[in-house]
Amino acid sequence: MAEHSADLGAGFREVARSEVNGPGSFEGVGHFVFVYFHDEKICQCSRTEMVISPDGRLALYTDVMTGKLMLFRAGSAKRAQLTQEFVGYPTSAVWDVPGQKADVTLVLGAKQSMSVRLVSPDGL
Repeated sequence: MAEHSADLGAGFREVARSEVNGPGSFEGVGHFVFVYFHDEKICQCSRTEMVISPDGRLALYTDVMTGKLMLFRAGSAKRAQLTQEFVGYPTSAVWDVPGQKADVTLVLGAKQSMSVRLVSPDGL
């Protein structure tokens, strides 16, 4: 039906989309927001539910299907799971990329903030 795109910088963009839902759906028209890196869909989230590092190479978001906090690396388009459970949605972060960590502010979860390592167990 309708789509609107907003540039978030460094190749990221937020896309708001309205789509007609199928018969039996709660609403006739669904409204969805996604964040993309170029043509790669990162998450079903808005710009206020994810954070991008100042250099644009990393992004933190919560996967809506699993609830887990995720790390996206723009250079390789690889993703790494950072938590085993839902901790909330990231709204801001203090990045220490050389130190491979970020202090993340979260909302709507069990935690208000947490430190995460920017390296996954598999070395991503």
